[in-house]
Amino acid sequence: MVIRGKITRPLPAPLPMIVRKSWLKILGVTFQENPSMWACMHLDELMSEACSRMYIIRICKYYGFSRKELDLLFHSLILSILVFGIEVWGCALYSKYLSQVDKVLKRAYKYGYLMYQVSIVDILNNKDRDLWEKITTDPNHALQVLLPPSRQLELRNRGHEYELPRVRTERFKRVFVNRCLFNFI
Repeated sequence: MVIRGKITRPLPAPLPMIVRKSWLKILGVTFQENPSMWACMHLDELMSEACSRMYIIRICKYYGFSRKELDLLFHSLILSILVFGIEVWGCALYSKYLSQVDKVLKRAYKYGYLMYQVSIVDILNNKDRDLWEKITTDPNHALQVLLPPSRQLELRNRGHEYELPRVRTERFKRVFVNRCLFNFI
């Protein structure tokens, strides 16, 4: 697999005896050759798995599980797979994919599988904020190297001491570090 942006140069020649794929699954997150399409295949897999697991919860409801037990099952079986690695693939979320995930969450609340209604955007923001706080408070955190350099001049208080990068594309702004810099000021 060759990950590339909007370049016009031809791809390098494939190596003999090695099959080139257009996608790669690493730690449960599916990446595609085209970075702007990362959420498509990954989210399709997640949604099919989540819908198949909804059947398990429906059967449990039929057998008389309480709402609290159904909520625990939903969190452990479905919500856990939906939010796993969301910091990585969350940058590729578009409104149509967000609406698909929100439909599943609304349906789960409607059928009584969730005790309270949640939104994937709120989950993404909470996960981002938690990881951001871990990175910025721990100087030995492994992701500390991803942070931009600190500002030399203090012009006004922004909530952090980092230089904001120049935004070239919307996709660049949605990357985790930039998303946190712009949102958690």
